[in-house]
Amino acid sequence: MAMQTRVQTLEGHFHQDMIALCFALRQEGYWPVHFHRSVEEIGGLRAAKRLLHSVNYSEGFLRLEAMGLLAWSIESHALFPWYQELFAEEELDVARSRLMAFGFSGYLAASQAPEPPAWYEELSAS
Repeated sequence: MAMQTRVQTLEGHFHQDMIALCFALRQEGYWPVHFHRSVEEIGGLRAAKRLLHSVNYSEGFLRLEAMGLLAWSIESHALFPWYQELFAEEELDVARSRLMAFGFSGYLAASQAPEPPAWYEELSAS
């Protein structure tokens, strides 16, 4: 598979995951309206990168921390092994440092990451 096609496929899945994340959070009692709008307008990856380039913690990140849901944060998703290649090392460093600043180590170690989705296994095999 050509590299561009692989990146486009990963970006498409990341976008869909960001949409699904917004609706999953809504079920938990939090509707991230600004992030959802950003995802719809500029795409999930660009919206996530925008947050990672901000010097401050986002309102959503702080809300998720208060809810005990940092595993659902953009920072956490960026660190999933199957999405890491979409992000620059500096962006991944920001994600790690933000999570670690709040004592979250969930997906920071590969042994603690969730199982890769089936689509990723198929993508890696091609």
